[in-house]
Amino acid sequence: MRDITREIVLETKKTGLYLRILSDNMNTCIHVSFECVWEEIEASIRSDLSGEAGDFISDYSLLKESENTLVLLCNMQSFEAFVDFIHRPGLQEAYSIMGVKLKVYSMKLIERG
Repeated sequence: MRDITREIVLETKKTGLYLRILSDNMNTCIHVSFECVWEEIEASIRSDLSGEAGDFISDYSLLKESENTLVLLCNMQSFEAFVDFIHRPGLQEAYSIMGVKLKVYSMKLIERG
């Protein structure tokens, strides 16, 4: 269950910046390029994260980097579930239509000593 008392929501429609900080446990960075409009990819990602992907991705920050790229920082609890999810035929077809390409990076918090 998410602790909504820690939730910070920043929405700037002009820049397309959407930031949700729910946790210090971000462990994955997904860089996404796309050929569709921002509103389409944003709606798709938000729908996925509020649906089945929410079972293995708990906290996230979604940032529009440019007209055709975004960055999703998240706390991914199961990489295997993520791989199964993104390789589903329906999602692969949607990604193909939207021109989506993913690069997935793992992250680790670096503590100051």
